[in-house]
Amino acid sequence: MNRRFIPVSMLAVTLAAVWVVMEIDLSQLLQISPWIVVTLVVLTVLFMLNHGLGVCMILWGMGADTGYLRTYHVITGAAAASYLGNLQLSVPLRVYLLNRLLHVPLGVGAGAVGIEALLWIAMMGLIVALPVSEIWGEMAWIPSILALAGCAAGGLALYVFPSYGAHLPDRIWRFSTEGLKNAVRELEQGVRSVRPGNLCAAAACFSINYGIDALSLYLLLSELGFSVNPMYLLYVIVLSYLAGTLSFIPMGIGTRDISFIALLSQLGPSIETATVAAVLQRILRSFIPLVLSAVSLNVLGIRHLESLKLQSESSTSQGA
Repeated sequence: MNRRFIPVSMLAVTLAAVWVVMEIDLSQLLQISPWIVVTLVVLTVLFMLNHGLGVCMILWGMGADTGYLRTYHVITGAAAASYLGNLQLSVPLRVYLLNRLLHVPLGVGAGAVGIEALLWIAMMGLIVALPVSEIWGEMAWIPSILALAGCAAGGLALYVFPSYGAHLPDRIWRFSTEGLKNAVRELEQGVRSVRPGNLCAAAACFSINYGIDALSLYLLLSELGFSVNPMYLLYVIVLSYLAGTLSFIPMGIGTRDISFIALLSQLGPSIETATVAAVLQRILRSFIPLVLSAVSLNVLGIRHLESLKLQSESSTSQGA
């Protein structure tokens, strides 16, 4: 990726944000009652805690002996890389922290990340497969068919590719396949080693998080005088999230928000209301998690320093 892409994109997004503030009426923010704000913040915290529980279910199902709070701090702290940089940075950082701080084998950590990603992608595909005629009109079947085809292709690849991935050549043209082969091997081991009950429990946790997302947006819009089908709201959230992820801009700023506003405004709310919802959605799902990530990083750093201090004191006493 061109190094100038992200700063130029961020500049364009900043200019767009200034235009939104100057041209679009955001006075509806003042109509939101304090108890709704508190409820939305609490739901965001529950979202983060439940995400940690889902990851724990996968790790426990693979035989890893990790505590919930430590695991929560690791995955939340590692997520800071995706909020501030690129989603791809948070994956190796989480695997490294799990290994370094919780003594989870690298293969187990990488396999757990792969399983989690597969669960999220499968759920997103099923949600996008909803035929939402309110947005797409008579052409609603097209994105539904494409999403279902993607889910089927992904499931087939998951079933077939591990058997052939290990036999890939060491290089394809000028590119080394070592990283791909290792990823396939770790994913295959992870899928085979995780207990089915834990896998179902993790899927349930992630499903609850999608429910929290839909409930948060439903409560917000209801406060602003609009009643929208929660399943359609979930569709808007997932599709805009995918658009932001594919933009490769940190946190999908701009692309995700514009997509969210455009899709939500097709369901009844005005552009102004959709923009207010996008602003609050950004705060709830990006900036609050970023603050929680900073807290987790500080907790992990302090505990790691304390652990090193104890190890140093133990070594000194043994040497004496």
